[in-house]
Amino acid sequence: MQNWWLDAIDSSWDVVLLENANGVYAAWPFVKMKRMFFNVVGIPLLTKYTSPVIAYPEDQKLVNKIAYQKEVLLALEKQLPKVSQVDINLDPSITNYMSLFFKGYKATTHYTYQIRQTSDLDEVFNGFKEHVRRAIRKAQKNIEVKSAASIEDVFRLNQEVYQQQGKKVPFSKMLLQKLDAAAALNKARKIFIAYNKEEEPIASIYLVEDHEKVYYLLGGLAKKYKSSGAASLLIWRAIEYAGSVGKVFDFEGSMIPPIEQFVQSFGGEQIPYFRLNKYNSKFLACLDVFRT
Repeated sequence: MQNWWLDAIDSSWDVVLLENANGVYAAWPFVKMKRMFFNVVGIPLLTKYTSPVIAYPEDQKLVNKIAYQKEVLLALEKQLPKVSQVDINLDPSITNYMSLFFKGYKATTHYTYQIRQTSDLDEVFNGFKEHVRRAIRKAQKNIEVKSAASIEDVFRLNQEVYQQQGKKVPFSKMLLQKLDAAAALNKARKIFIAYNKEEEPIASIYLVEDHEKVYYLLGGLAKKYKSSGAASLLIWRAIEYAGSVGKVFDFEGSMIPPIEQFVQSFGGEQIPYFRLNKYNSKFLACLDVFRT
């Protein structure tokens, strides 16, 4: 989690730190927000993980690493603000949450998919399910993919996807513009737009990246082109881009069955991550039970 990202998403973000004589060795960035009239530490819009970051001693044995993780997580958690709920996604690299479990946190397992070896694109393509390969080849005959510098078509096409589901986009155009400006400044984003033969934008994909991975943050697709293969073609172009910069491609996952099934068909490795939740307010916990 980069500082500039949190600055763009929610400038009120904060962080708790652990320091020693050598400097900071652990940090937990967080965003304090409102749920109804409750204060909570939650998951900001357009943000997958707000997770602790831990620096480990060199050549640390596994048995010592596990104990070290427990100790560090407890020390960080102790410094979090007193709120009615803590609800966060741990980065997939953190699999040991036992110390937080003992503090009353409940975990649910979620999944993302990653294509870790993007250097051999022929092998990657052959790993797709047959109907995906067929859809990409079909789309390549009628659809052209171009890089873009503006989020106008990204937002409009993403909005169209939500409208098809009878929902509102959960974030504002202004927020996406702010995030995009920060990502562009930090050379951490890539936009691809798919165009039909009339050069009309029909699908989009918005990627963000760090030093290791390229992440699929947002996609959009015009309703009349749902069976065109444009969405599959854009993902293929995004994977090609990840390969060109030597990075892992991360789909960022979904627990919605049709989306999960679509993403899984690209042959990525299933990577678990944990969503941690703890209620400090029995009233809020009861409200959530009734809401479900």
